[in-house]
Amino acid sequence: VIEKDLFRVLRDTWGDRLDSFILEKVAAVPGDILYEDLGIKDSNLKEEIYRQIDLVVNVAAITKFDERYDALLDTNTMGAFHVLSFAKHCTKIQML
Repeated sequence: VIEKDLFRVLRDTWGDRLDSFILEKVAAVPGDILYEDLGIKDSNLKEEIYRQIDLVVNVAAITKFDERYDALLDTNTMGAFHVLSFAKHCTKIQML
């Protein structure tokens, strides 16, 4: 993901140090956007995530547009809604 054009400004600013900066600051959250609360059942884990996250980047999507309509709707619409709903619980959130 960090090779995408979205990160160009950061790469221009940080140069070769961007990868180590991201490794220090970024953590993948285990979950599934098809489910409320990203499917995370462990309430302690959810609370810990809510306290620590300050930025959410959702890159999950189906880009094959001849896919079944229900799969597209679930992932591209409801998935984004579930990520937004989850992010609203994050007390330090600065950007989504």
